[in-house]
Amino acid sequence: MDAVANIQLSSEPTEGGHLVDKDGIPDLKAASHVSSRALFWHRDLGADETIDSLHSTLFAQLAANATSGDGIEGWLESYEKLLNTMGWVTRTEQSESMVHDVPGPIAADIVDWSMRGSVDAAFSSVVARTVLGLAGASPDLIDTFNTAARSKDNKEALFQVGWFSSIEKELTFHTIVCSYKSEKDIEDVLFAHQMKKLDLNIRYIKAVLTQKVYEGIKTGVKKRIMPFVKTSISPIV
Repeated sequence: MDAVANIQLSSEPTEGGHLVDKDGIPDLKAASHVSSRALFWHRDLGADETIDSLHSTLFAQLAANATSGDGIEGWLESYEKLLNTMGWVTRTEQSESMVHDVPGPIAADIVDWSMRGSVDAAFSSVVARTVLGLAGASPDLIDTFNTAARSKDNKEALFQVGWFSSIEKELTFHTIVCSYKSEKDIEDVLFAHQMKKLDLNIRYIKAVLTQKVYEGIKTGVKKRIMPFVKTSISPIV
């Protein structure tokens, strides 16, 4: 039996979105994509590696959404387990809580955290480029990301900024997952939220894909997520 056939995915797919090519990714040549509640950079990967990266992590996100519901509690635990199911093996983990205490965008905190020297230096540069890429994107694309990253009551945010790269022939995934809660409505997850004293929860993960594991399930993964791809994955730059 297909190992992913019985894993529940979040909600029903919606109509509209981007056109997708035969491999199921809109504008595969783009350097980065919005993927549900994630911003992913992958400029230097080949087509097959990009497809595997975006498909496997979208499946994990959609399944984590279904497992943990609308709240942020438990989502990360489910997401990491599902990444492992896809074949992503964690090599590095790091968690931190910090306070957003200046009247500026959350994006600045994410970029600053990635530049402290606690994570890969190249990844820090990617985080800045990816966030800036979304900042210069169309309002519709920013709204697509915000809708996925906010809770239904607009009081909680959960999102990630990640990078797929090939290191010594291993497909490697760095990502920062960030969550926070707000007493006021969150209008823009990254750029327009000006509240002080927000508690940010940050999780850094570095994982490597075990190709043999993913090869055994990739057809099933693609079949399950294909109805969602047009509205969940969009090119940034």
